[in-house]
Formats: sequence, C-alpha cells, structure tokens
Amino acid sequence: MSKKLAIITGGNRGLGEALVKKLSFLEFDIISISRKETDEQKSNPKFTFLKIDLSKSTEFNELDGISFDKYESVVFISNAFVIEPIEKVGKLEKEKVELALKINTISPVLLTNKIISLIKKNKLDLKIINISSGAARGSIDGWSIYCASKAFNEHFFNTLAKESGLEIYNIDPGVIDTGMQSQIRSKSDSEMPDVNNFRELNLKTPQETAEEVLAKAHIS
Repeated sequence: MSKKLAIITGGNRGLGEALVKKLSFLEFDIISISRKETDEQKSNPKFTFLKIDLSKSTEFNELDGISFDKYESVVFISNAFVIEPIEKVGKLEKEKVELALKINTISPVLLTNKIISLIKKNKLDLKIINISSGAARGSIDGWSIYCASKAFNEHFFNTLAKESGLEIYNIDPGVIDTGMQSQIRSKSDSEMPDVNNFRELNLKTPQETAEEVLAKAHIS
C-alpha cells in the first residue's frame, strides 16, 4: 500500500486522465472525483472513483469514508473546469453561467474546505495544485466567465496559502490537445473574435503536460 494519496477532480479525461496515469506510476493511491471513470482506471488497484457531479454537490460527504490515517501525505489537484459559456456579455445564457460558476468556483472552494478539515483531523501533510490558466491574468473576448473563474481560484488559493502556510501551486499548464481546445476552435468569430489565434497554436500533449505540472509542484 502506498503512503501517498492524490485526490483529483476531473481525472477521467484530458490532463486529468494523464495526471492519474503519471501519479499511478509514481506509486500514489488515487481518488478521482468526477462523473465518469475510464476502463483503464477501473482495473487500476490504486484507483478509487467517487462519482460526484461537481455542479450539484456541496457537502462532499463521500470523502468521509476514506481512511486518511493510512497515509503520510496528500496531494489535492483541483483540475475540473468548464470553459463554456463562450459568448459576449449581453448574450450569456443564465443556465450556462450558473453551471460554470458552480463547477469552476463553488465546488473547488467547498471541496478544498472539506479536504482541509479531514487533513487537519488526521494531521497529514497536504500539498495543493490548482490547474490555472493565462486567462486568470489576461482578458479574452467571449471568455468573461472562464477568465473570472480562473482569477477567482488563484486569489482563493493564494489567500489559503497565506492563512494556512500550506504548499500551494497555481500552475498554468499552457495550451493542451484536449476536448477543451476542440470546443474553443469550433467557435465563430462573433462568439470569440480571437478564435483564429487559437487555431494556429501548437498544442502540447496531455502526457507531457502532466509531467511538467508535477515537476513544477516538486512531486516525484
């Protein structure tokens, strides 16, 4: 049994799936919080799947059943995020805005709060990685909700680091070849005037990005 535990949101695809594979190789036990798991993850003895819809959950009581006392250290990776709605303000749909804010901002705050309460109870070392974006520091037409959400999370985790002394990393992984990029590149000029700039970018693989993220957080 590993003495290292990783908790990750959105571990079933893209960068999240690549991080799960890399962490498994590094001998971590893994808890993935998402709505789905892959076939490969189902056969991984180090993998625990918690089926949770981040747009609805507020308590995260599913974590109460985890035996944290088995571990010496925990890494929490806040990875799950949605980029929609991509649309100019004035044309935003209420339901899409509410959904994005629940997944992008409310769930990371409440989940982090839950994890810290459990970690303190078991007196474990905790490291947090927030998968951020250049959008947290720069505005992109049509991305008002995404940019604001990423900025919110960076401020939240920076404040947490200051008040707790925890080792926390806000990491911009760059532009990755995932479903999110497909969403972005499918948009029209009216929805996102800068879309052609994104279509011309070279994309990194999720696998190489996962290695970079973990290296920046000094995880080996």
